[in-house]
Amino acid sequence: MNNKLGFIAILLVIGSCKEQRKEIAKPISDIDSLTISQTDTTSNVKMVRFQFDTTYFKQQVDSLFTYINHRHKGTRLRVDTFKYNRHYWFYPFLDSTQYTLRYRFKPKPDTHLSFEVYEAHYTNQAISNDRFLKTYQEGVDTTGMYGLSYAYDFVIKKDDVIVALAVPCTFSARNQRRLLNSFKTAFHSPIPADTVTCHCGFNCQ
Repeated sequence: MNNKLGFIAILLVIGSCKEQRKEIAKPISDIDSLTISQTDTTSNVKMVRFQFDTTYFKQQVDSLFTYINHRHKGTRLRVDTFKYNRHYWFYPFLDSTQYTLRYRFKPKPDTHLSFEVYEAHYTNQAISNDRFLKTYQEGVDTTGMYGLSYAYDFVIKKDDVIVALAVPCTFSARNQRRLLNSFKTAFHSPIPADTVTCHCGFNCQ
């Protein structure tokens, strides 16, 4: 009897060790496998991503920078929750009323060509419509600074989500167009009609 109990105890220990090994072997999620939906615990609003394929876009970015510089060593991608501050006044779609993910693309060694993507989620479509209208008005206004940030900006609104590509003027016009085309195809669906396009040193359209 004692032998049987001892044998059962050994099996239980082995089983427990296997489960622990399984837990340890679980891969850590990288930046390209972010969950499709997130919940903002402060407002209990479910935030659904606007079908932006980060993995595909990053591959296209690496391909572009390899074309630009054969010494390209990959693009570092960091994602964080954007906290609004007054230094971003030139982007009316960014304020304290929305939940925003910020994607920072930093190519190596060409760090001067770093750029960002903003993904802003609003609690309803009325707010996103208002922010998009203000963004458009700011972009076409000829009385102040050209465009939104004076650089290359492309803003898309879809329902209660606004996604924006912000590219510095250090990009050539040709490479900016290539990056913008890759950005558009990363949605794997037709681009909505509600868009704002800004070129470096010019007003938006």
